[in-house]
Amino acid sequence: MYKTIATLILVAAAACAPAATGADAKKTTAAPRALALPKDAVQNPDGTYAWTDKQGTKWIYRKADKGYARSTAAAVQAARVVVIPKDAVAGPDGSFLWTDKAGKQWAFWNTPFGVVKNPVADPATPSAAAATTDTLTKVVDNGDTVRFERTTPFGVSGYEKQKSALNDEERRLYEASKAKPE
Repeated sequence: MYKTIATLILVAAAACAPAATGADAKKTTAAPRALALPKDAVQNPDGTYAWTDKQGTKWIYRKADKGYARSTAAAVQAARVVVIPKDAVAGPDGSFLWTDKAGKQWAFWNTPFGVVKNPVADPATPSAAAATTDTLTKVVDNGDTVRFERTTPFGVSGYEKQKSALNDEERRLYEASKAKPE
């Protein structure tokens, strides 16, 4: 019984499926048309080309097998994956600080949705990121240990460390908390 039903379903599916013959067969097997690079396209440093059409749509062209392939600039920007540079310096709060070739400082964070990149407020101030950390981090002196706490969207996150094992940033936060009036 099951074989009969299965056979009927397969026969019905085959009979209802449109057959690709003649011109239709050529359409399904034809390769996409290769694009030519517009004459007024501007080359980007990464080897791609930027071009804006008459309607104002910005396009990015990249070298393909035969000719060029194009995508809208908005789609290319959205598809770029942010990665933490190898020479970024890890901070005690899980952030990473990095300075680009132009001297601009950037902060990176790992989130459940990927890496987030933001410019540091004032690159001329060496502790611009640290100033933000100072206001977000609660430091509690527990005698031989120090507890660092921070409120996140998921609740309070914290850790405790021996005073003798504090790194420079943690020591700076601890000293700043002792100087603050409670």
